[in-house]
Amino acid sequence: MQVTRIQSGGIRIKTSPEKFEEDFSTTYNIKSWGADNLFPNVFNNMIQASPTASTCVRKKARFIEGKGIEGGDSIMVNYSQTLNDLIAQLADNSAKFGGFAVHCQYDGLGNITAIRNIDIEKLRLGECDSFGYIPFVLWCQDWTGESTQNGQQINPIVDCVKYFPFSISREATLRRMYGDNKPNEADAQKYNGEIFYFSNRDYYPTSCAMNVLTDISTDTGLCNINYRNTRANFLPAAIIAYQRGETEQNQQFLEAIAKMQGDSNAGKILAVGVDDMESAPKSIDLQLKNFDKDFSVTADRVESRIYSVFEQETFYLLKQGKIGFGGQVIQDAYNSYDVAISKERSQIENALKKIQTKFISLQGTEIKIQPLKFIVDENTNPTK
Repeated sequence: MQVTRIQSGGIRIKTSPEKFEEDFSTTYNIKSWGADNLFPNVFNNMIQASPTASTCVRKKARFIEGKGIEGGDSIMVNYSQTLNDLIAQLADNSAKFGGFAVHCQYDGLGNITAIRNIDIEKLRLGECDSFGYIPFVLWCQDWTGESTQNGQQINPIVDCVKYFPFSISREATLRRMYGDNKPNEADAQKYNGEIFYFSNRDYYPTSCAMNVLTDISTDTGLCNINYRNTRANFLPAAIIAYQRGETEQNQQFLEAIAKMQGDSNAGKILAVGVDDMESAPKSIDLQLKNFDKDFSVTADRVESRIYSVFEQETFYLLKQGKIGFGGQVIQDAYNSYDVAISKERSQIENALKKIQTKFISLQGTEIKIQPLKFIVDENTNPTK
């Protein structure tokens, strides 16, 4: 029986602020992805919370996707997606995690009838056997168990689906489908299909962003500082001193003051009736220091390191205005980055070529992703 083996190269990464560890989980009989099996969920949240990291991931995915495969917009790979739709999703997973996965559905003859992307963060792998092969792939909609499915709370222990790893051999697929039985429709319909799982390491993939997790967390923290200064301290901070009265009046006064705070409430007026002016509320301003300028150097360094690990230094310099912004400069940046991500694009192409051998809908199609180009027309404006 032949199955696709994940590339060699061991990983055991420990980095701040999150740890990436692989230990055997007796609960699921798998290799856990992180100490609590939730590392990809935490990592995904970190990327989304960082404007710089999320921008770099989107740009990398866009370049991996390129212009898709020629004719791919008219080739349906499942009931709702074209080939180029699928490539876009695979590029997103590759850019963020360093790996991707494709679910293959089969008919009773061992031919692939449909393929679709499966977010790699929803998959877990069984431990390698003595020959170094992954025996199964486990899928769960939400490994945290915090969401619902079909109106019911998800339980990762029971709400999992087990798949075989993809095999390029049709005979192997048929043996998995029927076992020792004769081919029959019932067994064919029960077969869950196979998962083509690509990782840039043994077991779970490693994103290039793993090298700057601390910087990504810092980038999020800097955003929180800006948020705090704008949302919570838009007006100068102050102490309002007032003469105590009835409890209900005090509470109403405090609630009114609270509602006046924040960026969207500037300019509001609070009218207070008093018996005499001596008992009127008095405002004592607090001259608080704004640390925005103190963090500017940190922000630049963090942003630069994140762009650098994604090999997007040229785009960072363009953003900073440190190099010219002419059409030729942008064209050179596009061409340079196209080379930088060529390996990831090739990984998707190679996966689709293997799937193509068993998928009639792809046979005869040249699996070649067209690169994203920035063309400078001397007579007109630059075009992509």
